[in-house]
Amino acid sequence: MAQGSGIEWTEATWNPVTGCTKVSPGCKHCYAERMAVRLQAMGQRNYRNGFGLTLQPDMLALPLGWKKPRTIFVNSMSDLFHEDVPVEYIERVFDVMRRARWHSFQVLTKRSQRLAELDARLAWAPNIWMGVSVESDAYRARIDDLRATRAAIRFLSLEPLLGPLPDLDLHGIDWVIVGGESGPGARPMSPEWVLDLRDQCRAAGVPFFFKQWGGWNKKKAGRTLEGRVWNEMPGSVRTSSSPSSPAELGFPQPSRESSRRVTRMSVESVLLALGPLVAWSSPRCASVQDQQPAPAAGAGPARLSESSWAHWRGPLATGVAPHADPPVSWSEKENVRWKSAIPGKGHSTPIVWRERVYLTTAIASGEPVEPIVDDAPGTHDSVPVTRKHSFQALAVDRRDGKILWQTTLREELPHEGGHFTGSYASASPTTDGEVLVAFFGSRGLHVLDLEGRILWQKDLGRMRTKHAHGEGSSPLLAEDNVVVVWDHEGESFLAAFERLTGAERWRVARDEETSWASPIAVVHDGRTQIVVSGTNRIRGYDLESGGVLWQCAGLSSNVVCSPVAGDGLVFAGSSYESQALLAIDLARAQGEISGSEAVLWVRRRATPYVPSLLLDRGSLYFLHHYQGFLARVDARSGAEPERALRLEGVDDVYASPVAAAGRIYVTDRSGLTIVLRQGVELEVLARNALDDSFSASAALVGRELFLRGERFLYCLAEP
Repeated sequence: MAQGSGIEWTEATWNPVTGCTKVSPGCKHCYAERMAVRLQAMGQRNYRNGFGLTLQPDMLALPLGWKKPRTIFVNSMSDLFHEDVPVEYIERVFDVMRRARWHSFQVLTKRSQRLAELDARLAWAPNIWMGVSVESDAYRARIDDLRATRAAIRFLSLEPLLGPLPDLDLHGIDWVIVGGESGPGARPMSPEWVLDLRDQCRAAGVPFFFKQWGGWNKKKAGRTLEGRVWNEMPGSVRTSSSPSSPAELGFPQPSRESSRRVTRMSVESVLLALGPLVAWSSPRCASVQDQQPAPAAGAGPARLSESSWAHWRGPLATGVAPHADPPVSWSEKENVRWKSAIPGKGHSTPIVWRERVYLTTAIASGEPVEPIVDDAPGTHDSVPVTRKHSFQALAVDRRDGKILWQTTLREELPHEGGHFTGSYASASPTTDGEVLVAFFGSRGLHVLDLEGRILWQKDLGRMRTKHAHGEGSSPLLAEDNVVVVWDHEGESFLAAFERLTGAERWRVARDEETSWASPIAVVHDGRTQIVVSGTNRIRGYDLESGGVLWQCAGLSSNVVCSPVAGDGLVFAGSSYESQALLAIDLARAQGEISGSEAVLWVRRRATPYVPSLLLDRGSLYFLHHYQGFLARVDARSGAEPERALRLEGVDDVYASPVAAAGRIYVTDRSGLTIVLRQGVELEVLARNALDDSFSASAALVGRELFLRGERFLYCLAEP
């Protein structure tokens, strides 16, 4: 019940159950058993039964009283899935974790079969991480049990590592911890085992955390591997700020005696921090928040799981996949793991979570009707409406490309035909691991669970888009909110809805014409704001209230390019009748900032129109308009170190550039992808062609690259 912990991969511990029994060789020298005996001898009430399994119902509400968000190891002194823990009690623990959504909870078990049996009964939430201990090859079946659960983050604790674990299947695994045994009788761990696991994780794009070498004196042995400390972590999935008290969530306040017991349990926190045989003066290790990758100080996109592609611009909303290492070259005959025909048409980017790829599509249905021609002012390059359409969300198995489910969300005759290069499913879906959001604009906002069951739907009206060119702004999940932009040739607005119920939290009017840019969430000075580009103003809105925090003029009409943020700055661009690219300093952004010092720099030539910006390693990358010239500028100064690179053979580009492993990927509408190495100068590594046309942006996860074309969805990966 410690608010601090010396366990390197967590920040706090919480033990609603204490005591356990041994089930496999990894339990032989159990540190929790030795500690429980000590605490019993010291008179600690929660350990009156020593290491005998004991429920601690007084401890259930404890995390609800911790207001500061933290990562919490659940049952460091027991196993929640022990056969003697009643199912109803496990459900109560899960209910607390679900309600305390501002924390991230790490649950670890060796009893994976019981976990798998109870999976359907448990109230999983995005802030609950689930792991299994695998100490040797004999217990790798636990990984399959874990993979079958609905946990948002799945992790492996390979500690104490008692033997090699070659050729692990890490699909669906988000994090791997490796460590040697410590204390009396510690069994040795071979460096070759550790290096092999490290290499397997890197090959699979899975974060690797090396806890310790162990031994009699684990402090002396240290935790460096090949000259460095490995503290990689999965992305944070905390979703909201804390309530004012546990009582608000239906839990009674602890009695004074319980409070005194919790205070006295600080002795346990000291022992946990020190380990069974380490001197009392041993310092606490750095917190997990200090160790894990984080957005740059000052501002950065609200983070999603970094080992997924849950938003159309990736886990950081910048176009970058920080843990991916996709292939460099491919063709129709090389490095195509699978290629699946997708029904209908859609330009929405596929998103990837766990073993599934989620898409939206619009499928023509019914008999043809008399063509309905768009009559909006300035209409050009539009197609007439001739068929009803079925608007659908679907899930594809990431392993083989088979469609797992397909849910019809609406059927109707569209009121606008749209641009001849467009689609009725251009807004990309998004997920937080618990809900899937699909936005079809005039065809409604829809939220489903990850099995395709509809949770709620909203009809927001009918858009009248400029030139009748169609709709395309993607929805955003920000904490507990679904945020959508509704910019058109009518009453425009920005709105936020409660993600689980659909209740409207706020709606604010926007003095804007049609735009196709998507909103992003940016955290600055502890406050989450929603940044939205627009013709009249770029604006930052307070997520809690919808109030405008700042606004800045400067973009053109027909804004399509979405903003990005990082290092305390917001970047927004456009290109239509005029060109503009702006950098805004959030530390100075308050109220009307047009022409003020809050605007660090402005570029008025060769700016992006359709493809969005890519922000990586302190540089901002973008295409001229939607043509094959790739420019790079210094993000903070706007300086351009070299002339834009002409991408030979590249046709019109609608897909936004993406980056991973020091490489940039640019895909055009003809099916050609140029792969470039980042460096002092951009270097073309490969030119890859596929037999399809691509307007959707790529998704990068692990060693895979997903491309959604007019006809097919490709999974590209080396064998």
